[in-house]
Amino acid sequence: MKLTEADKSWVTLWVEGYKDGKETVPFRLKELSYGLHPDQEAEGPMGFGIINPQFENVSFFFYSPDVSTPPQLVENILERGGASTWDYAIGHEEVGLESGETKVLGVYQQSGNSLRTYDYQDSNEITKMINENKTVLLLKIKVERRN
Repeated sequence: MKLTEADKSWVTLWVEGYKDGKETVPFRLKELSYGLHPDQEAEGPMGFGIINPQFENVSFFFYSPDVSTPPQLVENILERGGASTWDYAIGHEEVGLESGETKVLGVYQQSGNSLRTYDYQDSNEITKMINENKTVLLLKIKVERRN
C-alpha cells in the first residue's frame, strides 16, 4: 500500500461477515483504523490473516504500514469441512481510491462442496456470492482525507 497524503489521511480496514446469506452479528468482525501519519507518504505491506480457519479457535489479524493488530478470536464464523477459498478482489495493478470511497480488497468464501468464481468489484455478483455460500468474508478498505 502506498499512501501519498499519509499525514492528511485516515485509513479503515475491516472484515464483514455473512452466514447463510445474512449479515453476522457483529457485522464488522474485525477492524483496524489509523491515520494522520507523521510523514507525508507511507508505504509498505498491508494485509489480513486468518489463523486456524478449519478449527474452532479461529483468529483474525491485520497489518499495514507502521501498524498491526494482534490475533483476535472470532467465534462461530467459519465451519469445519466443505470447500473454502481466499482470493484477491483486485489484480496486481495499481488501484487508486478517492477520499471516502470503499473498495473490496479480498474475499474468503466457504461452501458445501464446490466453489465458483465471481466478479468481486460488481455489487450484484457479491450479493450472489453471499447468497450462494455458507460463509463469506469481505475485506474492505476506505481512505478519507482529513484536514
